[in-house]
Amino acid sequence: MSALLERFALTLVFIWAMSATVLAAPHAAEDSTTQLELLGEGTVSTDQDEFGAMPDKEWTTLFFNRSIPAHYHYEMYISHLKDGKWSAPETLPFSGEYRDSDPVLAGDGRTLYFVSDRPAQSLESNRFHAWAADRSSAGWTNLRPLQGPVNEKGNTEFVSFAANGNLYFTSDRSGSSFDVYRSRLLDG
Repeated sequence: MSALLERFALTLVFIWAMSATVLAAPHAAEDSTTQLELLGEGTVSTDQDEFGAMPDKEWTTLFFNRSIPAHYHYEMYISHLKDGKWSAPETLPFSGEYRDSDPVLAGDGRTLYFVSDRPAQSLESNRFHAWAADRSSAGWTNLRPLQGPVNEKGNTEFVSFAANGNLYFTSDRSGSSFDVYRSRLLDG
C-alpha cells in the first residue's frame, strides 16, 4: 500500500473513532439524532484540501490543516467562531515553512501538539516527528519536539492524548507499515 493511501486510511480510522464525540458535541441534544453539517462553508471548508480539524472545548477556535498544493505541503490554520460564523483562517505563526500536520489541542487549551518534518538537532532529518507549541495571551512560544520515546525513530504521525495523559500516535518505526503506539504517562 502506498504511503499516501496508508495515511488516508489511517486518517479515516481516526476520524471514525473520534466522530461520535466530536460531531455530537456540543451541537446535538441528548435525545436527537446527530446531523452532519459542513463546518465553516466557504471559509474553513472550501474547494481546497482541508483535514485534521480540532476544536477547543468551547467550539470557538478551530485548528486544522490545508495541503498546498494538494497532498504536498501541509500548513496549519486557526479560525475563530464570531457571531455564529467561522473567521477567515490564518496560518499559525510557526507553520508554513515546513510540512506541519495533525493539530491536537491539549485538554487545558494551552499546548498545541502536531507533527512536522521541520529539522531539529536531536531528530532524524526528512521524517515527521511530534512537536508542541504553547499558547498564551502573548501568542505562541516554546516550539519544541516532544522528548522521550515518541520521536526515537521512524515517522511519527497522528498524535493524540487520552484523559489520563497517555500519548497515542502512529509510526513506521517497525520498518514496514504504520502501527498505532501508546506511550504511558509515568511520573509526569
